[in-house]
Amino acid sequence: MEYLLKFRSTKKGITPYNITNGMEKVYGIKLTVTPAIGEIKAPDIDTIVTGFSVRDNNTSNVALFLVLYRYCENAAFEHEYRIYGTLTPYCPLCGRSFSFRDAGRFCKHCGTKLEYRV
Repeated sequence: MEYLLKFRSTKKGITPYNITNGMEKVYGIKLTVTPAIGEIKAPDIDTIVTGFSVRDNNTSNVALFLVLYRYCENAAFEHEYRIYGTLTPYCPLCGRSFSFRDAGRFCKHCGTKLEYRV
């Protein structure tokens, strides 16, 4: 699982629309996001973990993304959300897949801009 996005907000709560919109803007991937029921809270720290079911609208692949919520008391944005999940960069021209950390922006073999899928 990789760190994908960060949201900061003045009000508590993240919606599936926030995740869908953020992933489309940053990675160019269209997702359908459904929140999972329940959450996990760490007893000694102010971190809450929530799960979201994510479906890639292009490939119909399904995955689980985790959202870590943290309350920031002295910041301009009081609520911070970090989204973790697994995306696979691939080349639409030659069809090769790359690891998320080693991919870069362009295919190492043909130079085409990489796209992402779940």
